[in-house]
Amino acid sequence: MLVLRPGQPGANLANQLSTEEYTARHTPSLAIELTSFSLPEKVYDFVIFISPTAVNSVQTSLSELCAKTGKVIAVGSGTATELTRYGISNPLVPSEFNSEGLLAMPELQQVEEKQVLVVKGVGGRKLLAETLLERGATCDLLDVYERVSQRISQTDWQWYEAGQRRGVTTASIETLEAFDQQRQAGGYPLPDFILVASDRIAETAEALGYTNITNVGGAANDHFAHALRQQ
Repeated sequence: MLVLRPGQPGANLANQLSTEEYTARHTPSLAIELTSFSLPEKVYDFVIFISPTAVNSVQTSLSELCAKTGKVIAVGSGTATELTRYGISNPLVPSEFNSEGLLAMPELQQVEEKQVLVVKGVGGRKLLAETLLERGATCDLLDVYERVSQRISQTDWQWYEAGQRRGVTTASIETLEAFDQQRQAGGYPLPDFILVASDRIAETAEALGYTNITNVGGAANDHFAHALRQQ
């Protein structure tokens, strides 16, 4: 099984998924690079972290950023775990771990004249910021990292191709698309199954021709581990 997620979260997932039946290998199709960012001086009513990587990217400034914030919100359980690890206790977490889940939170319904900061990577969906603006909030975006292409090694591809049952896990559309570009360029087969973190990624996988797609219901590593046990 190939784990496409970049960085330490991907390495942790590969270790967690390795079982007697499956061997997982961390083969990120994208790498994470920090951007040159400056912390805003503004005081915010809400700071929203979009991923564990967003938290890790500002870890040295996290206390300063959150000390003058009304409420800290994590997009999911994995992001909340990282915040807690760095001393930010009890962040708010939506019941659905995506932009739609964030926008459904009671705390983000009446946000007229509220100041919101979204800590994220370069690019990504615009739904959250656009909807908060429509609701009357001031929404600033802080891009703290970006994903750049990373080539999967020939050795990893050969290992993947030789597998009796090939699997792939991905927590983002970008990593899936980068993987598939390399897969097609090298003439490698589609996986026998793929575990994805959301409906949007599942739709992308289907459009690319993948089958046996399982939406694990979130980007946290435990979601992938539970889904793998069902394969």
